[in-house]
Amino acid sequence: MHDRTGSATEIRWEGDEPFHVALLDAVELATNVEATDLDPISETVDVESVAGFVRNSDSRDLYVSFSYEGCYVEVRGDRSVLVTPFRDINPN
Repeated sequence: MHDRTGSATEIRWEGDEPFHVALLDAVELATNVEATDLDPISETVDVESVAGFVRNSDSRDLYVSFSYEGCYVEVRGDRSVLVTPFRDINPN
């Protein structure tokens, strides 16, 4: 499931696909850049550690954030992933 609210893209990882695939899908939707053209996510964040955090939490109040491909990425404990391009955070 994904939702595009304003300049942010939010998806919810249901666990039926690898976490890194869901994360790349969210970035692809937010940036309009094909996942195959993005830098390897593993060079930015330990995806397995983030996936473990998500699997072991159910709180929207707990989150991990990082920057990737010109975006602010927030992964919440409730399995939601919010991706906002930096250009939309500070358009000036």
